[in-house]
Amino acid sequence: MKKSFFTLLLLINIFFSQAQPQHSFFVIHCDPGYADAIHWNTLIKMVDSATYYNVPLTMEFSPQWVNMILSDQNKITRVRSWQQAGHEVAGHHHGIYHCMWDSLTNYPIDSIEANQPVYTQDANGNWVANCDSGILKSPMQPFFDSLDVIAGDSLLLTWGASDEHPEVDLYPDLLYRTTGGRDSAAQGFSNPYTETYGPTTLSNGTYGPYTVCLINYFFIDGNTSLTEMQNKYNDLSFSSQYKVAGVVTHVFNVKNQNQNNPNNFFYQWLRFISGKGCKNVRDIMRAEGCIPQTTTAENDVSGNIDVKIYPNPSDGNITIKQSHPANIQVTIWALDGKRVFHKQYYNTLNNIDLHFIPDGIYSIHISTPEKTVRQKIVIAKGHRNPF
Repeated sequence: MKKSFFTLLLLINIFFSQAQPQHSFFVIHCDPGYADAIHWNTLIKMVDSATYYNVPLTMEFSPQWVNMILSDQNKITRVRSWQQAGHEVAGHHHGIYHCMWDSLTNYPIDSIEANQPVYTQDANGNWVANCDSGILKSPMQPFFDSLDVIAGDSLLLTWGASDEHPEVDLYPDLLYRTTGGRDSAAQGFSNPYTETYGPTTLSNGTYGPYTVCLINYFFIDGNTSLTEMQNKYNDLSFSSQYKVAGVVTHVFNVKNQNQNNPNNFFYQWLRFISGKGCKNVRDIMRAEGCIPQTTTAENDVSGNIDVKIYPNPSDGNITIKQSHPANIQVTIWALDGKRVFHKQYYNTLNNIDLHFIPDGIYSIHISTPEKTVRQKIVIAKGHRNPF
C-alpha cells in the first residue's frame, strides 16, 4: 500500500515537473501585396474567431496594410475595438533581401546594387525586385510615423521583419521582436531572450546598435504544419523545457484554404490552444520581465534632431536640450502602452519632473515638425535599480 502511494506521488511529481509552456502567442503577418478588401474581410473573421476563443492576436501590419487602414475611418475604428479586446498592433517589414520586398528601406542604392541579381533597374531607373515588381518608394521613417498613428493610445512595442541586418530598417529602440521559421515545429518554442543588432555602417550612415527581446514562432499554413506543432506541444519531454510556444500565419494562408470551413487549420489551432496561457507578445514579455539593455550614457543623443536627453538613468528629473529654440512635443509611454506624460516645449533647455511615475523603463518620443524619434529611458529614483 505504501509502495503504491509513493509510486503515485512520484508520477504526480513527474507530471508537474513536465508542465506545458506557461504562455502561448499567435502572430498574424499582414503581408505587402495583400492589402485589399478581400483580405481585410478575412482578417475580420480571424480576429472575431480569436476573440471568441479568447486567443489574443499580435497583428503585424506591413506598410501597405497600415496605409489601407489609415485611409478608412471605419477600419481605424475596428482596429481600436480589436485593441480594446486585447489584440496587439505591431509592425511588419519585408526588407530588400525578401522576395516580396515592401518597397521601403533605409539601405542606400549602392547596397541595393550589391544585392543583385535579386534586384534590377526598370526602364525608369527604379530598383525592382524580380519576383515582386515593387519599387523603392521611401526610407523607413514614413512607415514608423504611420505605425505610431495606427497604434493610437497603445504604444507600439513589437516588430517582425525579414532582413540580413535587422538594425538597418528596425524601428529604433523598439523593445520586442518576433522571429522563427518553418523548418521544424521546435522553432516555435523559446524562452524570451535578447539580441543586439549592429552597428552597421553603410554609405548613408551607421545603424544600431539596438537590443531587443525576442520570442520564436513556427509557421503554420495547413494541416501538416498544424499537426506537427500540436504534437510538439503535447510532447512534454520537449515542450516543458520552454516558457513560450508561438505560431504565425499569413492572412492569405487562411483565405486560400476556405476561410469559412471550421476545419481550416487556423480555427483548429484556436480550439487547440485556447485556455493554454494565451497572450499577445507584449504581455508575455512583460510577464517574463524581458527588458532590453538600456543605455546609461549621461548625454545620449536622440536620433538626428539635435536633441539631447540626460541623465539616463534618471532619479526622476530629466533635461531635454536643444541647440536652438524650436517647438517639440514630448510624450512618455510606460511599457504597458499607457501614456504617462505629454507636453509641448520651445526653450533650448527644458527640465522635466517625473517623480510622479514609478521606477522602471519608459519610451520617450520627441517630435519636431519634421520627424519623431524614440528612446528608452530609465527612471530609478536615487539611482536604485528598478528591477
